[in-house]
Amino acid sequence: MPQYVPLALRQAFEHGQWPRGRLNGSRFPAVWSRFHCDLELTPDLADIEAGTSGIADIGSLPRHFNGSAWHFYQSSLAQPRQPFPWIDLSMATCIGGGADYGDDLLLLLDWRIESEDPPVVWNLLSGDTPWGRADWILAAPSLTEFLRQARG
Repeated sequence: MPQYVPLALRQAFEHGQWPRGRLNGSRFPAVWSRFHCDLELTPDLADIEAGTSGIADIGSLPRHFNGSAWHFYQSSLAQPRQPFPWIDLSMATCIGGGADYGDDLLLLLDWRIESEDPPVVWNLLSGDTPWGRADWILAAPSLTEFLRQARG
């Protein structure tokens, strides 16, 4: 599924500011305070545009998880708009996730409100339902701020 690429994301790749490889999770206080894991960003802009990231695939969420428990919906399917901590998969772009197998952490750009330099959100998992539950939590107020944290 082709993904929208915000201007700040495209510029990060064009100017060589896109981090490569494993990122120490402690650089991202909003994530690290709740979930101790390292992060990995999708290394190729073409993969992000195509929605074929080998790290994470938001297109598969509806096939594998319950939308009400994982707090996601798709406005492109005429599903009703929901406030944060819900995420609209039709208006999100996956940029990476947890660096280790089984982390089940996704990093998304949520461009419902700001499309050029959108906030970065991540899924906080809990086991209070049989199939798990996810609330979408702000990792950084903008992609620019997230990349600043990544550079340390």
